[in-house]
Amino acid sequence: MSIIDNFPRSATIKAQTDSKLVTLPRKNFDIILDEHPRIGIKILKGMTRLLCLYLRKASGKLTETKF
Repeated sequence: MSIIDNFPRSATIKAQTDSKLVTLPRKNFDIILDEHPRIGIKILKGMTRLLCLYLRKASGKLTETKF
């Protein structure tokens, strides 16, 4: 999310198994958007789908919680 809204990360994750990760610094992401907009759009669509999924899960948990 921070690559979109420019705020600090809101979560930390820990892998359960050995993993290889790829990072995409904001500067490089902006270059992709400028020079390769079709690729940038695909990345944004994928990120949007994940954010929607997480938001739906969080919303579902809130509606199940009794106050």
